[in-house]
Amino acid sequence: TPKPIAFLFVRTGGVFGHVFVDFGPAHIVTDPNGAQPLVRLVESIEQAAEALVRVTVPDGQAPGTFPDDSYVEFSDVKGCDGLTAHTEPSPTGDLVNAWKLRSKPGDPVNTVRIGDTTRFPPYVSGGMLTEKKVGRPYPFKDFATALKDPGVPFDNMVGTDMINFGSELQAHLALHAALLVQSERGQALAGGDADTQAVVAKAKALLAAKETGLDVEVD
Repeated sequence: TPKPIAFLFVRTGGVFGHVFVDFGPAHIVTDPNGAQPLVRLVESIEQAAEALVRVTVPDGQAPGTFPDDSYVEFSDVKGCDGLTAHTEPSPTGDLVNAWKLRSKPGDPVNTVRIGDTTRFPPYVSGGMLTEKKVGRPYPFKDFATALKDPGVPFDNMVGTDMINFGSELQAHLALHAALLVQSERGQALAGGDADTQAVVAKAKALLAAKETGLDVEVD
């Protein structure tokens, strides 16, 4: 099977610049935030089908909670023999040596829930709980799809202006129109009033024909 090829498109035009990246529909992200894994000290581990684990924040670690659907691994635990050998399927389907965290409404602060611990001996003392970064599918849109439907700023599209929210979508529509005009002419746009009018007209035509997923005003 050939290795996937990443596609990057970068364009500058006047005061605006555009960057597009496509790593393919089967791309895997192994570290979504680049932060150091969270570490907690274990205080107790319940023997239950959905065991509650009480933790404390060690010195030097920032307070905070584990991200949703986190995976964690235990170390240096006395008791609960077999706890560290537990495996679960990751979001990519691979087995990982870790526990997937769960939660229930009303759980106390500084607690997490793991799976069934009834098959292990009781917890005695000690232990560390460390976040384990696992691969997660992150499919990318292809360029043609992203041109028509770039997403929502500050969500699945880069946001640049929180005051004039949506201005990114207007700039994106201008890019779509400019690329089409350039393709029809077979040459790069030189700028000036004539090119500006051609791009605005093309943007309005895209909106009228619903050939874009955007709903913005063009004036």
